[in-house]
Amino acid sequence: VNGGVEETTALLNQEWGKVCFTGSERVGRIVAQATAKTLTPTLLELGGKAPTYVDANISNIPLVAQRLVWGKLLNAGQTCVAPDYLLLHESVAEPLLKLLVEAVESQYANGRVGFARMCQISHAKRQVEMIQEAESSKECKVLCGGSKACDPDTRFVAPTLLLNPPLTCRLFKEEIFGPVLPIRIVSSHKEAQEFIQGMEDSSSLSLLLSSFFCSDFSSFSFPLDVLVSSSLKPGTPLAMNIFTSNDAVYNEIKESCPAAAIVRNDSVIQVGYDSLPHGGLGTSGYGNYHGRFSFECFTHARPEVSRPLFCRPYDDLGLLRYNPFPPFKARLLEQAMWMTPDTPPIPRFWVVIGLVVVLVVMFPDAAMSQTVKSVLADGLEGVVRWLRNSQ
Repeated sequence: VNGGVEETTALLNQEWGKVCFTGSERVGRIVAQATAKTLTPTLLELGGKAPTYVDANISNIPLVAQRLVWGKLLNAGQTCVAPDYLLLHESVAEPLLKLLVEAVESQYANGRVGFARMCQISHAKRQVEMIQEAESSKECKVLCGGSKACDPDTRFVAPTLLLNPPLTCRLFKEEIFGPVLPIRIVSSHKEAQEFIQGMEDSSSLSLLLSSFFCSDFSSFSFPLDVLVSSSLKPGTPLAMNIFTSNDAVYNEIKESCPAAAIVRNDSVIQVGYDSLPHGGLGTSGYGNYHGRFSFECFTHARPEVSRPLFCRPYDDLGLLRYNPFPPFKARLLEQAMWMTPDTPPIPRFWVVIGLVVVLVVMFPDAAMSQTVKSVLADGLEGVVRWLRNSQ
């Protein structure tokens, strides 16, 4: 069913086995509220501001530039895991900035060849507005592209690299979801780490405020104490990219900055692996899919048990399971239940072999025929194999 808000609202009012939504955090909250009314399990794959840091310890700067440009400009930046902003260590900033501009030219001829368009004119105009806001700052430098190179009426937004746009502009407040990459220079990986943590805090707060409050301050969707406590928690991006050859730097940033997925020395590539789950964490959603994880996501693991209606001596714990429970019986049941989880189920064939062994022990003269011996030998060999496999 194709449609807009009205059609989607009507669909969400129905009961479904599963709802999968990919989009913005704001709309994700609306979908989650709607599916909660019908207790419909939901997978939310949202976005966020995916941070990317390039450390001083990198061995192949040209390759880093090519991978960054490819990841950012794929589908004109309209992917939920695209690098949203770039932090460069000051020691590699100058050569890498030059190579980034060259990579844009070599891969897309600055948008003139093989470059995608924005999905809607309104989205293209939003990109241009954010670029113009950054350009109005004296600190910001346009490395390539810019608002004048864009044509929003044809949904074309030029690949744009902006150096040092102000932190107060929309480029650092909203998920960009377009071919615009703001770049900041940092002096150490510690500064980059603090920058990422601060961005997650501020972006979460701004998104929560815009999601909860209506047109007038007196009307909001959640109690104020819930709003305040939630807004203090950092937002979690759908992806984070760390370019470094230093294991200690990588591990420190990875462990201190939450993200639903982390890519080392590349970007976006993680969604191409069917063997890896793809999904959000916290404000970037919940649940995952891709490959076998899609099958597990859209399938209910239903347990099914079938038991016979005749009772053998070893069934039902020898009738220990039924009331009443005098002290002696309770102790036996406790010991049996304590041992059961560590005891693998015995196949019925080995139960028969066990009974044969009992017969041989109890009636050796009558049972020691050649046939019984043969069955006993085969059975004992099978029991040994079963015991070995159960270790």
